[in-house]
Amino acid sequence: MKVSLVTLGCKVSQYDGAKLEGVIEKAGGEPVPPSPQSQAFIICGCAVTEKAVKEASQIIRRFKRMNPQAPVLLYGCLGELGSRQGLENCFPPGDQEGVLKALGLTNGEKTSTINWHRTRGVVKIQDGCDRFCAFCIVPHLRGKPKSRDLEEIREEVSSLARAGFKEVVLTGVHLSSFGRDLGGENHLIHLLKEINETPGIERIRLSSLEPVDLHPQGLSNLKEITRLCPHFHLPLQSGSDRILKSMNRGYTFSHFLSLVETIKATWPEASITTDIMVGFPGEEEEDFDLTLEAVERVEFLKVHAFRYSPRPFTPAQNFPGQVDEETKRKRLRRLMDLSSRVSLKFKERFRGHVLQVLIEKQISPFEGVGFSSNYIKVKVKSGKPLTCNTIVPVRILSVADYCLGEAL
Repeated sequence: MKVSLVTLGCKVSQYDGAKLEGVIEKAGGEPVPPSPQSQAFIICGCAVTEKAVKEASQIIRRFKRMNPQAPVLLYGCLGELGSRQGLENCFPPGDQEGVLKALGLTNGEKTSTINWHRTRGVVKIQDGCDRFCAFCIVPHLRGKPKSRDLEEIREEVSSLARAGFKEVVLTGVHLSSFGRDLGGENHLIHLLKEINETPGIERIRLSSLEPVDLHPQGLSNLKEITRLCPHFHLPLQSGSDRILKSMNRGYTFSHFLSLVETIKATWPEASITTDIMVGFPGEEEEDFDLTLEAVERVEFLKVHAFRYSPRPFTPAQNFPGQVDEETKRKRLRRLMDLSSRVSLKFKERFRGHVLQVLIEKQISPFEGVGFSSNYIKVKVKSGKPLTCNTIVPVRILSVADYCLGEAL
């Protein structure tokens, strides 16, 4: 059976989609790009925002036009939401067996090797969340936090190293809660120390850390992880303490700033990326101005900015003070314009410096594109042939959306 699987959304969805593709292949299915010859379509998708669900709906319509006879299955957060809405062929995260049965591939195994079609291997170390931020549907779709077994994680990381991966990205729905349900010393830094000793792995990157779980001393302790990339994704969401409280985020901006200051003191070259929501119910211009001030003060490398959209099962959908869409759009544009300027300012400090860049894509034998350890995207020119999945020292020559550099 020719099966076409498309993954949308975060690294957790990417991991779930890649894992499912491997299971389908092991069960006798043939993963293929979407086409009229596809016998089944699967969308492993995100349901965090209304925009994400609309994007999935557009893809469903495209698939049905390609082959009206082929079933379209929804998997992951999107599948759980569809199931709760009474739709058919919807499967929650982890229900690989249900997907196989729907495809008629009942002899498959639930475990398989993940074939990452990229130079960074992603390992999901936990799933679920119990924070229940007022705007977030994920805890309702993914359930309580559940950490993976350490031995499973170790073996998966080792298999990536044996396959030649230089960088591993640890991801999860609530990454910093890893190990709380395992007891003993099985927490995130313990896991990081073990991965740090894995032969062949030269970089360890964390996908996202929640500020509510962090304190300055704990961040400083991460300095022991010598292969840890100096890149921290800390979702801020808002620079206004009033809005953060309404969101049930559990921290203030001053706490967030103390984490940033610790990071910059510990890793002077570190970059910080973030998520920011505009137009949360009750957000006034003064609140939004505080968010803009926060962006300038922190000097984020990248801001993932998005408009608030009401989600099922969440308290915020019923909050007073819903912000109109035009105001949201205007605020989003202002935020994106500012974040672009701030990003350029951050990258400018590395002009003339040498960064270690992992080549992820070849443009020509002597040109490639990759990311530095602190997550700056660099187009690299070299006097010698470049090879994907190699880390090369690069001097930064110019700065733009992505930087231009020469390999040394």
